[in-house]
Amino acid sequence: MNQNDDLERELRALAPPPAPAGLRGDVLAAARAALRRESAPDLWTRLWESAPLRLAWSLALVLLVVAHAALPQKPREEMARRADDEDREVARLARLPELDTRTLPTVEPSIVKKENPS
Repeated sequence: MNQNDDLERELRALAPPPAPAGLRGDVLAAARAALRRESAPDLWTRLWESAPLRLAWSLALVLLVVAHAALPQKPREEMARRADDEDREVARLARLPELDTRTLPTVEPSIVKKENPS
């Protein structure tokens, strides 16, 4: 007996067991029965057909529209002034350093790729 025969025997021992004899028929019968049954309505159909949920949605929508119309809004001039102040502050904080266009940028030696002499 050589090493290949031992390996084949051990690999055959790892094969999955066969399926039970009546499994295919049972599965097909259960699938046919499931197809004949009436399916349950999906979530969106149940939500649409629910009168309390439609009423709650309608009330929420009316409340949002009334709140939008009734709540005071800031005048546009005040909002524009605040935006200008914020723009100036951002410009002051994010000022870039002056670049001298007459010189080349320096490169760190660790970044430069060294070629291997062959």
